[in-house]
Amino acid sequence: MLKGIARHPILVGAPAGTVAAALAYWLLPPGARGSALAALDPVLSVSVGLGIFGLVATTFAGINTRRESAQSIKRYTHVLGRLNAAEIELTRLKTYLEETASNYEVKAAQRNQRLVSEMKLIEDLVQQLAVSQIARAEIAAAEAATPRTRPESKRPIADIDEPTAKPLAELSETELLEVIQSALEDNRIDLYLQPIVSLPQRKVARYEGFARLRSLDGELIEPAQYEAVASAAGLMPVIDNLLLFRCVQIVRKLSAKSNRRGILCRISSHSLLDSDFFPQFLEFMTENKGLKDQLAFEFSHDSLDLAGAEGENNLAALAALGFTFVLSDVTDLKLDMAWLRRQGFRLIKVQTHLLGVLGQDPTHDIAVDNFLTRLTRQNLELIVDGITDESSVLDIVERNIKWGEGRLFGGPRPIKRELLSDDGRTAA
Repeated sequence: MLKGIARHPILVGAPAGTVAAALAYWLLPPGARGSALAALDPVLSVSVGLGIFGLVATTFAGINTRRESAQSIKRYTHVLGRLNAAEIELTRLKTYLEETASNYEVKAAQRNQRLVSEMKLIEDLVQQLAVSQIARAEIAAAEAATPRTRPESKRPIADIDEPTAKPLAELSETELLEVIQSALEDNRIDLYLQPIVSLPQRKVARYEGFARLRSLDGELIEPAQYEAVASAAGLMPVIDNLLLFRCVQIVRKLSAKSNRRGILCRISSHSLLDSDFFPQFLEFMTENKGLKDQLAFEFSHDSLDLAGAEGENNLAALAALGFTFVLSDVTDLKLDMAWLRRQGFRLIKVQTHLLGVLGQDPTHDIAVDNFLTRLTRQNLELIVDGITDESSVLDIVERNIKWGEGRLFGGPRPIKRELLSDDGRTAA
């Protein structure tokens, strides 16, 4: 507005000249108003008007200049602020990209380190099998040196490494050991998973992993059949090693599919105390401690009795990584719950017959109620195993027990080999 007025002098000069002429005419004495001085009145009026216009125009121009300068400074300050904000955002983005690239590099390095560690464990496993093969050769040489008569047969004897001509139940311990060694050497070991369900919904919450061996003719060798013989021969760490690899592979598969169901992986007392196996096992689990919420380790009641101080130290090292434990094959309800809790146990598996869910003995019911009370006090949870009929489920649900396992909900099912093929390179 001021700039517009300054550019139009008539708007200011005309009114000012009129006012000045009237003022000059009024200031003249009455007798001089018709004289020559009065004739100069318009000139004086115009001069005064122009003077007033010049003063007003100069004032308005100065005000307008200062205002434009202030607006320019304000715009410059605003632009500068936006440039500073953009610079800060670019710096933040650069930092984020650098951190992302660094994280990818760290993860890649960890993945490579894990693969190297797994390959080292596999090499150690192969060495153990090679030692077993040497032992087999020595046994075979000793048997060859001992003459013995064999009944004649009308058909040639098959050229195989293990005695599969008769059922496993009829094999001697030496023959069964040969079958076990052959199965391990040829990687004829399969992972079986049995569901553990939530009660009363019966929704699968986790799985228990089992290792089962296969003879050359495809006959399954159950843990109850091979554990005693394999333990005496020092092969349980090898079996536990292979079972562990399989369980880790399946947990990774489930994680990739956003399936958060966990797996209980059984570890024998021999592996817990094995000075060669356990350090490698601990190193492997350190590389995979991100699976601690989905992978728990199962130990039998007897294995804890045999563990001693060395076993407790090994459990403590594994618990320090964040992994939890499951106690199975419980033979007595008089457990030290506080000790189990301190060691890292969170689940207790008990067979239906031990709980007496089908019994009517009031004395035993009191013992069971006391057992459940002590479990709750230590924040431990119970899995009832061996459920085969609906009547057992009713009694279990009435006791507010959350977890159940047994043939009623599904038996152990084999995992297809192709499910492990993509990631199975880590497990021989």
